[in-house]
Amino acid sequence: MRLEHLSNELKWLVNEASNYQTIDTLAKKFFLTDKISLRRLKHALVFYFVLEQLIPTKNKSYFFRGEFMKKNELRYDSFFATLLGKKGEQLIINPQVKVLTWNYDVQIELSLRRFTNLIVEDVKTSYQIYPNRNSLNATKIQYDPSAFTAVKLNGNAMWLTPMINGSDIKDSCFNSDIIQNSELKLLDTILEEYALFRKQKEVITDLDKSLQYLNFSWESDVSFTDKYSTYNEQFGIAESIAQHTEILVVIGYSFPVFNREADKRLLNKMRNLKKIYIQDPNCEIIKDTISNGFDVENNYHSNKKMGEPVILPFQLTKDTNQFLIPYELTL
Repeated sequence: MRLEHLSNELKWLVNEASNYQTIDTLAKKFFLTDKISLRRLKHALVFYFVLEQLIPTKNKSYFFRGEFMKKNELRYDSFFATLLGKKGEQLIINPQVKVLTWNYDVQIELSLRRFTNLIVEDVKTSYQIYPNRNSLNATKIQYDPSAFTAVKLNGNAMWLTPMINGSDIKDSCFNSDIIQNSELKLLDTILEEYALFRKQKEVITDLDKSLQYLNFSWESDVSFTDKYSTYNEQFGIAESIAQHTEILVVIGYSFPVFNREADKRLLNKMRNLKKIYIQDPNCEIIKDTISNGFDVENNYHSNKKMGEPVILPFQLTKDTNQFLIPYELTL
């Protein structure tokens, strides 16, 4: 019954999304016209991302035979293997690196989990990956600018851990270590976790907050109670990172129109830029978008001293086999 319900929800999402260029566009339409459908979209979207990250396959038809293979974005493992070091017994990430991302996925956390053996929630808090359980529940975020930081501007496509009878459920499906011959048990775990958020409010006291991890940047309507209280402060951390950025690396991001307002707030803060790397098969188009849609080049020119070059350097690459690590980064 649960699987049939979820199948219907995914079919609904596919059918609704087929009329729009992106899921984000559909979500914004629902935000403006139908908040109930927006919550429905988020629930279905989270479930889809959980499936894609925990039980995807080389051949999608395997799913129906129960022959699942966990898929990891291996580029993250290589990225963090390069950036991680040891301080005593603690693994630390190069503090010069800050990440701003619009991605909903949990690939950063899952990769770091493989290095640290921490559960996803503890990865988030230990390495300043926002939002996390501390930032969601705080009145003020404790942020250390001298350490690695990742800000997820759209949050995560994952459910906020619910409360049942006053007890936290800590063993989320993202923290399950289920061996390869128990994939059906993993699927059952995912279905059970999803079912928790379908129950009535008197069973799960924080049902209204279950989707707080997933918030599109344009959800600024104060009447929309799913928005967590420290979102604006979290965006302030992103702006502070932008303000101190000297080398910008753009990986696989096209600066779409529906994020333009937030992107302008961030890029126009980058008055200390010295160079921009762009890694994408369409890197030339992205370079044009940055040059024409934002003030980064004007900011760069105005900060130059007499006799210094006034052309903001761009370095473009179409090779996407590994995440680009700039030459200027001290390892």
